[in-house]
Amino acid sequence: MSRFVFTLVLGVLLFHVPSSNWAQETSSLGEIAQEPEPGSDLVSDPLPEVRGNQYTHPVYNFGLKLPTEDWKFVVDPQAINDFNPDALLVLTAPSFDLYSMVIVEKFPEASIENYAERVKPTLESLERESVSSLTIDGLPAYRQVWEGAYDGVPMRFHYTLIAKEEFRFQIVSWCAKSSWSYGVDNQFDSIGLGFTDLGPVVLPKEPQWTPPPIIGPSDVYSNNRSNFSIARPSNHWTFVTDREEVDMINPDATMAVHRDEEIFSMVIIETLPELSLSEFTGRVSPSLEDAALLGEEETTIHGLAARKRHWRGKFDDIRFDFFYTLIANGDDRIQIVSWCPTSMINDNFRNQIRYIEESFEPLVVPSPDADSTPPSVD
Repeated sequence: MSRFVFTLVLGVLLFHVPSSNWAQETSSLGEIAQEPEPGSDLVSDPLPEVRGNQYTHPVYNFGLKLPTEDWKFVVDPQAINDFNPDALLVLTAPSFDLYSMVIVEKFPEASIENYAERVKPTLESLERESVSSLTIDGLPAYRQVWEGAYDGVPMRFHYTLIAKEEFRFQIVSWCAKSSWSYGVDNQFDSIGLGFTDLGPVVLPKEPQWTPPPIIGPSDVYSNNRSNFSIARPSNHWTFVTDREEVDMINPDATMAVHRDEEIFSMVIIETLPELSLSEFTGRVSPSLEDAALLGEEETTIHGLAARKRHWRGKFDDIRFDFFYTLIANGDDRIQIVSWCPTSMINDNFRNQIRYIEESFEPLVVPSPDADSTPPSVD
């Protein structure tokens, strides 16, 4: 799902976590942390800690506490993922069907008020019941309460939104209306107000990315119908080839590849023999507000003439960088388009995008007599 959309995913919000997944006493989360895969270009985050009714996160440097003894922290990564893949932490009172979770996004350009306008639950008949600005432990904050229905069930959602440095925190608490009371509202409020700022955010430094020494079969996507192959920089990138999923990114794309649904690259192929590469380049640009061309170069990709262009602009008030590699291959005009929020740009990102661009390679078209079987798409 593209991060152009900032709505809450509601797929399994009424999921009940087995009691074996709760942590109430002092515990380290090291036992359930996964080791990085060999060859990973990621650094494992320092582990959060639960001590009784207190939770602390050493990277985003914040604390939370349980509102009553009926609540427990959910610390198992898979259980958290079952609630919402974007969640960092989940709290729940299982006996009362009350839930809460924390989501963190890097979103430096949005004030807390603007961020509040982007974040809302995906509910039928959605109505905002209340809204207020406040300060929580010296940080700008915003609270809003929503009501609506999910799959026909009336629901109530409390959002406490907090701005800390470049990051925006969502503390989202919810229950079915049948479980709601003013005492529940007080507990939801208490969770948000219990947010404690423990110091600056300390993100682990990502090591310098280097091209993989060995490219395995799963790291290369080949399309015999469109006559090309392309490689991914590491196993942290995911190929998108299902037609419905590709259409959600761009209906004109043949395929895409992404990292964490935040950094994207896609291939678009058009048959345009009447346009030279120069003319084609002049017609292609991102649909961004205040789009500015920051750089351009002529090059070759596997012997084919190519142009590279770097654009920057805004989409829905978020600043993005777009990288275009435009290639002429016979009558075909090819776009390799990569993008991510400007706030995420770094040398590692740029080097990995360049790796994707320069891995593009046309395949040899078989003779029609060589095989009577129609070409397949891998």
